[in-house]
Amino acid sequence: MNDIGSIETLGRAWLETRVQALVPDEAEIGSDENLLFLGLDSLSVLKLVAELKQAGITVSARELLQEPSIEGWWRLIQARRP
Repeated sequence: MNDIGSIETLGRAWLETRVQALVPDEAEIGSDENLLFLGLDSLSVLKLVAELKQAGITVSARELLQEPSIEGWWRLIQARRP
C-alpha cells in the first residue's frame, strides 16, 4: 500500500500519480477519461479506497466506479474531506 500520510498531503497531483500507477495503459490520462476503458480493475479501485481511508477519507468502491475518472474522483474526495 502506498503510504500517503496525513490528509494535508492528499492533493490532486497525488491522485493523478496514483491513477497513472493503477492503470495499465502508460499513455497520458485525461482528467475526464473513463478509467475502466483504460484497463482499471476492481482490485485497483479497492486499493485506492484503502489508501483514501488511511488518509481519513471514506469512499466506497461503488462510488468510485460510478464516475471512473480523475475529475469525478477528485470531486468526491473534495466533498469527503473532513
